Amino acid sequence: MLFSLGASAENDIPQNHCIPQISSKRYIGSDFSTKYPRTVKFECTYECNVNNRIEYVLAIKDVRINNIEDDARMTACQGVTVKKVSWGYDFDKIIPFYAFDTEMIEMKRFAFESINQKNQTETKFLKELQKNLTTVAAAYQSTGVPYFTEASLQLNKIAAELPDKTILLDKYIKEIVVLKGELPPMTTSHGMLLINIKTHAAWRIPGHLFRR
Repeated sequence: MLFSLGASAENDIPQNHCIPQISSKRYIGSDFSTKYPRTVKFECTYECNVNNRIEYVLAIKDVRINNIEDDARMTACQGVTVKKVSWGYDFDKIIPFYAFDTEMIEMKRFAFESINQKNQTETKFLKELQKNLTTVAAAYQSTGVPYFTEASLQLNKIAAELPDKTILLDKYIKEIVVLKGELPPMTTSHGMLLINIKTHAAWRIPGHLFRR
């Protein structure tokens, strides 16, 4: 699906956030004649507000499509939502996204190279991370399983620093980068710890350093 949208002024995009130029969407070598499931690759250009200046980022998404609904929702540029209508799916709205909060390698690289992480949105994300890690830690603690209990203790230590400090969080993120995202088994406390960091702090992980 292609939709047209006029260019946006920087005051329409929150600081350190991006929106897609929907008409910029282009498929890359995707074969729509194959049956589900299939892989679809496409690119979009994004407008990002950095220091009240618009920067443009061309970024690629690879998605695995299993059905018609996936075709409508997952092949939209990041930030675009679609709605179900009588004839299928149609454009709904655009939601600006925090530049770090993406799986697109090009956008990740742009965010880490262009945006200072000491900002209000980052603090909001860190507070949410603190809640998530504390909740997971409590659940792990209640199991009585030794490696779950050990993971719980480490998660609580990380959460206790947030949002003001990220010393332990950054330590484990560096380890994930060194491992290129290939984590230890989840049958170990360390594996449980790292998978939670990779999952709940995904926006903060510089995936562009070990992917593609």
